[in-house]
Amino acid sequence: MVARPSLTNVQRLIILGVTLLVAGFSIWFFSSIVVYIIVAFVISMIGEPLVNLLQKIHLGKRHLPRGLCSLITVLLFWGLAFTFFYIFLPLVVNEIKYFSNLDLNSLIANLEAPIGKLRDFLAGFNLVPVDFDLLAWTRNTVVTAIGQVEFSGFVSNVAGILGDAFIAIQAISFISYYFMRESDHFADALVLIFPEDKEQNVRN
Repeated sequence: MVARPSLTNVQRLIILGVTLLVAGFSIWFFSSIVVYIIVAFVISMIGEPLVNLLQKIHLGKRHLPRGLCSLITVLLFWGLAFTFFYIFLPLVVNEIKYFSNLDLNSLIANLEAPIGKLRDFLAGFNLVPVDFDLLAWTRNTVVTAIGQVEFSGFVSNVAGILGDAFIAIQAISFISYYFMRESDHFADALVLIFPEDKEQNVRN
């Protein structure tokens, strides 16, 4: 192992302070990129054990390269993610269709009697004014909520959503791959700001 440079406590504090300042500025200025990095970091932490396991596979007398193991891990992760969405996305779309086709007038009419009793109950405890129209308030609230998930509006935004998702997937995949492939280098950089007696704990 290459001997780590000896840093004083002041130097460690300076490095830590500069790192926090740069990180804070980056979060503020590159918010979307920072989100990609955070997601990629989580994926790399989850995938690290699998990368290490794949490296134990022998091809003749040689182990699988770490870069290839990292690529396989990223592909497996996205395969699981796409399978999840392939199964559950149609269910979500069907629910949106159902809500977009609701007959609101019929729904409110069926709720008129229960809502009236609830209004009388709340008014009896002075929780709402006596003349408060709870039925009208409920109707406006339901119409607003349904309008926010209108299916036609959802469909019109699909192209933009898919475009943004494609860019995010590409960025997160590349960053995750790099994190897993170069994990040893990140550990070497991270231990510089910790005391020497904590180095083993940080690496683990």
